Amino acid sequence: MKELIKKWWFWLIIIAVCVIITILIIQYINQKQVEDSFKNIGSGALDYLTGINNAQSYLNDFTYNYETGEVEYKPSTITLEKFNRIKEGMKKNEVIAILGKGEELHTEESKTYMMTWGNLNMTETPYYIIQIIFNENDEVVMSSQLGLK
Repeated sequence: MKELIKKWWFWLIIIAVCVIITILIIQYINQKQVEDSFKNIGSGALDYLTGINNAQSYLNDFTYNYETGEVEYKPSTITLEKFNRIKEGMKKNEVIAILGKGEELHTEESKTYMMTWGNLNMTETPYYIIQIIFNENDEVVMSSQLGLK
């Protein structure tokens, strides 16, 4: 009888170990499924936000005339990507080839001058301004922008 009991406990321990291993495997599989689900949710949320940002960038091409109630489509040719192409040392004609003709501002006492581009009417979108300072050799010394996305 002692041998039978020893065998019974032995098999009970084997079964318990197998059950514990099975439970751990099931928990691991469930954890992987939950991780994958959260990755999918994160990816979907990122796609959603990217879509919203793209839509917003197109919405900025429309202006509303408060006097007439009309909506006008005026896509901006000035973009952050174009601005980011402007580098120190570029010549004025290279900048104009990228951004188009801007407004030149000269002062008598300085050898440098500034060109600006932008939509400065704060009631319209997109509101942005680009300022580029050139030296006496028509080379970019400094550039800055506000409002471009």
